[in-house]
This record gives sequence, structure tokens and C-alpha cells, in this order.
Amino acid sequence: MKYSKSIFAIFIFLIYTSIFTGCTKETSDLNLDSNLFGQWIYTDSNNDVYAWTFYDDGTCIQTTPIDNYNWLWTIEDTKLKLHIEGGNPTYLVYKIEGDKLYFYSDKIEDWGVPFTKK
Repeated sequence: MKYSKSIFAIFIFLIYTSIFTGCTKETSDLNLDSNLFGQWIYTDSNNDVYAWTFYDDGTCIQTTPIDNYNWLWTIEDTKLKLHIEGGNPTYLVYKIEGDKLYFYSDKIEDWGVPFTKK
């Protein structure tokens, strides 16, 4: 009988820990730049809105006039690493100057349009 109670107690403990730890993201391992937290917006000459919203849990939303895209993000080697679960990452060089966020474009070999912190 003692053996059954011990197994039952272990079973309950395992369920308890899996419920409360299995549903949370581990954010302490993330290397995030807190300067990116929040929403950054760019409105073009057609009044189309583009935005990035960075959260402190390592998720972000990219907003375009056509759709929204959910990403996971972190900083690796001073670059913004964007990826989806199980997908190949994309790396972006970025800089922040005051309330402006810029991404470097290899195509034009220059910094792109500024996104303004909201």
C-alpha cells in the first residue's frame, strides 16, 4: 500500500510540474534587445502602414498592408534573428537612432526607411 501511495504521489507531482512548466516559454535563455520592445511604424506615400511589434517574450508581429506575420526573435551576433518554429532563420542588421529603427538592405547597400517608435 505504501508503494502505491508513493507512485501516486510521484504521478501527481509529474502532472503538476508538466502543467505549470510545460505551458510557459523559457525567456531567460533569450538574448533580446530591450530597445526593440514595443511597436515601430512606417507609413508610405500611399498611406500603407508597415509595422514591427516586438514583445519581451521573444515573439514579434510584422504588419504589412496585405497580412500579419508572427515571428520568434532574438539577437545573435548583434543581428536580429527572425524565425518560425522549425523554420530557417533570417538575420537582419538593424540600428536604432533615437525613436527610429532602421534595417540594412543588401539590395540597395544602405539603410532602409525609418520605422518610428509608437
